[in-house]
Amino acid sequence: MARKTDGSDQALVELKSVDGAYPLYGTLTLQGGANPAEAMGRQPDGNFGAVADASLLARLGLETGDKLSVGRATVTVTGVIDTEPDKLSGGLEFGPRLMLNEAALPETGLVQPGSPRRNGYRLAPIPLAVQDSLDRKGIGNGLPGPNHDARRDRGFADVAALQHHHEIDIR
Repeated sequence: MARKTDGSDQALVELKSVDGAYPLYGTLTLQGGANPAEAMGRQPDGNFGAVADASLLARLGLETGDKLSVGRATVTVTGVIDTEPDKLSGGLEFGPRLMLNEAALPETGLVQPGSPRRNGYRLAPIPLAVQDSLDRKGIGNGLPGPNHDARRDRGFADVAALQHHHEIDIR
């Protein structure tokens, strides 16, 4: 649940916390072109920033710069989500999206034993040029010989990046 800081209104939200690698594929864009990483970072007022679906702001009568209570934390709404690349892969949603930096999540106090949450991981393959460079140095895949292409022949891809996110159903 996200609440106006004066307690006058609240809304069920789909809270998503993301790490610095988010997103591995596609682009998270905010209305007005703000940088998502900066928008979700620690703000000058000391709060973490949060980006939200326009429908959440409309529902609560908020604008960017306004504050919301999420659990025990107060966050500053710093952007409106224009496109979220993995939105359709999340399945059923219980409310509009509110997205935070994963560093803000502990401040909310929402992650407790028994909390309804989903942890997700996304993997990105190492580009072929990087794989070739690692192979030439003998550290690419542990397979014998320089420029060994067995992993590609078998359809394997080494992991270059790992992105972690939490989704919490706040009721």
